[in-house]
This record gives sequence, C-alpha cells and structure tokens, in this order.
Amino acid sequence: MEYAKFDFIYDDINRFRLFQKLFYRLKESQSTRIPGYNSSEWLEYYDQKALEFFFREGEDVWDFESLIDALQTAEYQLVRCDATKDNQAELVFEVAFYGLEQLYVLIEYYGFKIRSAPFGMKLLSVM
Repeated sequence: MEYAKFDFIYDDINRFRLFQKLFYRLKESQSTRIPGYNSSEWLEYYDQKALEFFFREGEDVWDFESLIDALQTAEYQLVRCDATKDNQAELVFEVAFYGLEQLYVLIEYYGFKIRSAPFGMKLLSVM
C-alpha cells in the first residue's frame, strides 16, 4: 500500500477536534460501505462556520449531500488524521487519484490552511 497526505494548519483546536471526529466517522462509513446517508446525522460534525461554505454562491461550491456522498464512496481509503505539532496536522489516506478534490474542499471548509497536497495538486483556496 502506498500512502499520501495533506498537511494543514488549524487555528482552533476545538474545530480541529470536530474535524477529526468527522474524519473518523467517514473512515468508519467507508469500511461498512452502507449506501446513503442521513443528513441530520452528518450535521453534528459541522459547526456553523463550516456549514456556511455549503450555502455560498459560486461554481466551485459543493452542496452538503453531494460532498458527504462523494467522501463516503471515494476510491481512496482514509487512514488517519492527527495533529503533528503546534497547530499543524496531517490527513493520511491510501493512494487513489479519484476524489482528492473532496478531501481538499473538506479541509478548507473547516477554515484550515493546506500547507502541502499530494501529487503536485495546486494549492488553490476555495474560500
């Protein structure tokens, strides 16, 4: 297996912990491969600030249900999401090329700044 990662910076430990909870719930969802989702179940993992990104106008905006569905059915396997040092963290996944945009968007919707991305992805802010 080959792994890749996103390195990012967070400025609020509570928001990062909420993001971690979402990450591990998505990981669990991937392993069970249960189709569909209950929107209200997933809403508990988002704070108001993160939810605001789903209701912006613009062509690069994901709607809530589409992003959750894409994250659940992605070809990559989520591995871990951990703080590494002072306000820095990494999201590690088993390599696949489909679906990386969704991970990128999810990280930025929480207000985190991506420091590096795998496979030479351009660091373009969706915020």
